[in-house]
Amino acid sequence: MFHQEGMPFIVGSAILAILAHIINTSFGILATALALGVLYFFRDPERVLPNTENIVLSPCDGKVIDVSQDTHQGGTYKRVSIFLNVYDVHVNRIPISGKVTQKVYKRGTFAHAGSDKALHSNESLTLKIEGKITMFVRQVAGMIARRIVCYTENGDEVKIGERYGIIKFGSRVDMFLPTNVEVIVKKGQTTIGGETIIAKI
Repeated sequence: MFHQEGMPFIVGSAILAILAHIINTSFGILATALALGVLYFFRDPERVLPNTENIVLSPCDGKVIDVSQDTHQGGTYKRVSIFLNVYDVHVNRIPISGKVTQKVYKRGTFAHAGSDKALHSNESLTLKIEGKITMFVRQVAGMIARRIVCYTENGDEVKIGERYGIIKFGSRVDMFLPTNVEVIVKKGQTTIGGETIIAKI
């Protein structure tokens, strides 16, 4: 299964590979490798949600690069930051069930998504979700990833684990959680979107 946002890239790279094979076999092999890489990047596998209540799920595949206390919109939260490299699945999923009460897009720079600079200066899109807890989940663009896609709108009712967007070609996702939740992931841990439990409520 592949994400719909990738179809223009998948079709385009496939056509390029066919034309390259016609022109030159060596170019065709390189173009085919590129097409397979594009296909791999936009994969969108099904995920099995944990049969557990009162949890916050990972919104993405990637590596936890920071777990710390931070401020956001005037409040103090536990922040969990996950970096996605080009080999990770880039489809984003809802971390808790509830209602989206705020959607904020911010223009910014395109520094490396894993850097400290990216935390505050990069282009981003943040959702505020109010459910059993009130939390924020933020998609952050990177040096290569300059296209944030979010299908969820302010006022939408959302369910844990459902797809809500994608960041193209490398990125970062930040979660801002209330200080009274128990974060159970550690820095350096690998996460699977829609399956890995980030915190217990």
